[in-house]
Amino acid sequence: MKSFRKFLMMYTLVFLAVMVGMSVLSAFLPIEKSRLMFNSLPACVMWGFGVILLIGSLCCWRSMIDSPGLGLMHLGCLVVLCGGIWGSYSMQSVRRKFTGQDKMTSGIMQLSENLPTSGMFEEDSQSGDHPKADLGFYLRADKLWNEYYPPKQDRWDFTVAFFDEKGLSTAEYPLNDKASEEKLFDEKGIVVRIDDYLTDESIDTPAVLICSQNGDMQICPLDEESATGKANPFKFIRSFENYRLNVDKAGEVVSVDDLGRVRKPVVELEIDGQKAYVALLSVESEMHERGLPLRDGKLWGYVPAPPERYGRVSPPIVKFTATRNGLPQRNIVAARELSSFEQRSLVDLYKNKLAWNNAGRPTLDMRSHQQVKDYFATITVLDNNHKEITQKTIEVNYPLRYGGYHFYLEKMSTSNDERVATIKFHNDAGWDWVLGGFILVLLGVFIRLWARPVLQAIRRTWRAKV
Repeated sequence: MKSFRKFLMMYTLVFLAVMVGMSVLSAFLPIEKSRLMFNSLPACVMWGFGVILLIGSLCCWRSMIDSPGLGLMHLGCLVVLCGGIWGSYSMQSVRRKFTGQDKMTSGIMQLSENLPTSGMFEEDSQSGDHPKADLGFYLRADKLWNEYYPPKQDRWDFTVAFFDEKGLSTAEYPLNDKASEEKLFDEKGIVVRIDDYLTDESIDTPAVLICSQNGDMQICPLDEESATGKANPFKFIRSFENYRLNVDKAGEVVSVDDLGRVRKPVVELEIDGQKAYVALLSVESEMHERGLPLRDGKLWGYVPAPPERYGRVSPPIVKFTATRNGLPQRNIVAARELSSFEQRSLVDLYKNKLAWNNAGRPTLDMRSHQQVKDYFATITVLDNNHKEITQKTIEVNYPLRYGGYHFYLEKMSTSNDERVATIKFHNDAGWDWVLGGFILVLLGVFIRLWARPVLQAIRRTWRAKV
């Protein structure tokens, strides 16, 4: 029996040493290589051997039973190891093969704001494939937003930048962000003047931007009077969250608000007795018919009420004039809500795109120089009938747990003026076992190192008094 105990102790120590060594090595390897290492055939044999060693130790040492602290610590390690094996990629592949379980182990999802999604992609560490599967329920991102660190200044910076063939900046020339001040680049022959600069801090209600070719920008709220106290040159009729044209039963083309599709805000106005549809002020809007509506030499754009910024410097609406060799280019640049920078190409100052490219692709660059502090997403879980089940606001390292998965918010981006969240999910099989095992280990440590000595001290004191 002594030799068997010696065998158990020696190989248990070897098992622990190998496990620690693999854990340290995995910290320096890519995640895919670490996953392959821990799910390889030799590793699986080692995990099974470790379970046998721990069970044998519980059975062969009476102290494991006589000392509750030692027993709980040992049992906790066994439960943690079993939970890790049960939730491993290899075990999930075995369960999928023999039980028909089709739950994915891990992967990613793309969630657009207010669009229910159930499709997900899994990256198979063995083959590198990305099969698409269905969750069995839906996730909807009701709200996506960023939180920012405090800014160094409360305005955006402007530069004219030049780039090389690889897209790397070769030179940047700062612009003054005050109206009617020029910055001349002698070596490039470009003059850029910021004609007007507005931030949506001054816009607390939905409004219409009217910008003339030679005048300043004017903000007209969607009410009876403009910001200057003068009557608006239009009559507001209605607004659309997602404007599109449709054909009714009579065969006539009508404007409808399709709330089930991608968001496209538009306002319907009456100008000089005629209906006009004014679109959202886009990222870049040239002052001609290809951009926003142009009426009587004026550019019209819809500006919604600003959302909550969560520490971000208010993005500006800038009207600027760029000139090169007498060729003018007038533009409106409006920064998007989620982007920390905007760029406007000055390609129209050149005869063609090739000439612009050879000149270093001069571009107006607008930046707020703020770093994102955290990402947030309010996620709603829906059943197959789109009935709400639960809702939670998640952030980085604070996931949503539902349906046997953990859903982690990895990052957010903007695509076609839409907010998109990248969600990483993991199958949580064995997670409860691992958590329960750690609780047993902590309880055993508490009993062994604190509760037992305290009880013994109390007992000795009581005996001394008796």
